[in-house]
Amino acid sequence: MRVLINAELVSREIIEQIERECEAELVVCQGRRDLERQLQASDIVVSCFGDLARLGTRDKPDVGFGSLCISPFCATYDDRVLQLHRLDIAILYELASAQGRVLPRRDLQQRCWRKHVQVRTVDVAVHRLRCELERQMKDIAHSAVLSIVMEREQGYRLVEKAQRRKRVLVVEDEPLMQRSYARLLRSIGVDADFAENVNTAKALVCAQDYDAYFVDLNMPGASGVTVIPTIQERKPLAPIMIVTGRADEEAIGFSEQYGVAYAEKPFDPKALERFVQRAVFGKTVQ
Repeated sequence: MRVLINAELVSREIIEQIERECEAELVVCQGRRDLERQLQASDIVVSCFGDLARLGTRDKPDVGFGSLCISPFCATYDDRVLQLHRLDIAILYELASAQGRVLPRRDLQQRCWRKHVQVRTVDVAVHRLRCELERQMKDIAHSAVLSIVMEREQGYRLVEKAQRRKRVLVVEDEPLMQRSYARLLRSIGVDADFAENVNTAKALVCAQDYDAYFVDLNMPGASGVTVIPTIQERKPLAPIMIVTGRADEEAIGFSEQYGVAYAEKPFDPKALERFVQRAVFGKTVQ
């Protein structure tokens, strides 16, 4: 048996402690690549989080939970590697092994820490992992997301929640513009419904809940601006962008009156993408 240690992550004091307590051959690796080269031939790997060192044995099998596949050393979701600290992977591994059942805090504490720590320490570590999963799930285009749930102060369980695909309403009567919208929105993972007149737009607004709205002012029969009060009555904080083929004071006045974004045709695809990413996904795009 060999024990591998990444010297970039583990302090000299911990290395010396392991040398005293472990009878196996000790291999100190200089960096991640060196560690990965040695990993396949080793039985134990040692990593570090803060001042806590944890041993993960290769005897533990890989665990699957929905689209998550996790070993004691690596986690992937929908075939994408999750960038997690070693302790995070250890916690996630134990939660996945519970297969949706509640894992008591005490059990999690005993399995993921080599020495006694306070329950508060466990809660902080799980909360950090939960926030990190939420952040990384936003970058994975998938129909479901991983989440960690606390159950009545008893413990934690891992769940995989279905994720609704983002959808916007485009009030636009020109077929060419509709195709441009559809192509751009599809490229960033957003579905779109199109309304070719104001009455259809109002009916769709009342029938469905959209993540954002694009409104052309120059619509047949009535101005597209008449749709905005209907939207804001249902969703006062709904992201709305007015789009018009001409720059005039009237269009700018509507933008200021209703507190919505404004763009001219032909619109800049990058500007539209920035609006969608910010309004729909909560991201900032340069």
